[in-house]
Amino acid sequence: MKKVFCLTLLLVGMVLSSCKYNEPEIITKSSRLFMVVGDYASVKVEGSKEVTYSYSSSRDEAKPVFEYTNQGEALVHALNPGTDTLFVGYKWTAGISAYAYGNQKAVIITVFDK
Repeated sequence: MKKVFCLTLLLVGMVLSSCKYNEPEIITKSSRLFMVVGDYASVKVEGSKEVTYSYSSSRDEAKPVFEYTNQGEALVHALNPGTDTLFVGYKWTAGISAYAYGNQKAVIITVFDK
């Protein structure tokens, strides 16, 4: 009987611990970045299974405010003065369940002239 109680308690603990999850955290101090032309900044997500980065649809291709390279994190390079948005999409799985959650956050990037 003692073994059954211990196994039941262990199983309940495993189920309860698998239900809680931590949403991934975007590693910037705020949802805004202030940069000077020529600067570099890193935007990364911790605790996510899959991360995607994208530009805003209103981006001026002739004179972009910034560009990024994706190397597991977005390395943002400030190009021209102005304000634009970097979208960060990420997915994670809660506990041992197969449920995947997704979210998208906007990081507003403002670039100033030197």
